[in-house]
Amino acid sequence: MTKRKKYMINLIFHGYLVEDLHFSPFCHNWWISRPSEKNNDPCFLFPIHLQSKILVILNDRDFIIEVGQLDSQFGPHPSYTCKCDGIQSELCKTPTETITTVYQQIFKSKTNFSGPEVMGYDTPKIVQEYLKELSFRVFNYSLNKLQIWILRINKSCNEKLGFAGHGFKSAFVYSYNK
Repeated sequence: MTKRKKYMINLIFHGYLVEDLHFSPFCHNWWISRPSEKNNDPCFLFPIHLQSKILVILNDRDFIIEVGQLDSQFGPHPSYTCKCDGIQSELCKTPTETITTVYQQIFKSKTNFSGPEVMGYDTPKIVQEYLKELSFRVFNYSLNKLQIWILRINKSCNEKLGFAGHGFKSAFVYSYNK
């Protein structure tokens, strides 16, 4: 069992859930699973909020990580920047890359960090903040190379239907040649 380092993390700005990103055909770019969830079927997911801003203290220095948006041939996906002591990273595709790059420049070391950990996805208080505006907890199932994403299930007041409503929203993600 690996020991995880505890980081001092504060959510400066919670950011936004965006319908066209988080609940669209490219939704798989805007949700993250954590190690404790990956072996579960269903696997509950955590949203990556656009424009969220995190403060993490590493080696007595304040690192600020911000989430933006990049567009690529694979659709819109998160981008990350990190700032500390006047040093700012380029736009990065992962929080791991952005925090590690700035840390290594400042401390001239080869230290690496888990981006999702540093972003607070293993911190219950921060996770609750990210989840509080969701009326439905997004999850996915894996079936061989197919992931079935359940993004929304409508509800009703009809007890005979088990309170199920009309309509749902789902997405299918297939891993080709993996």
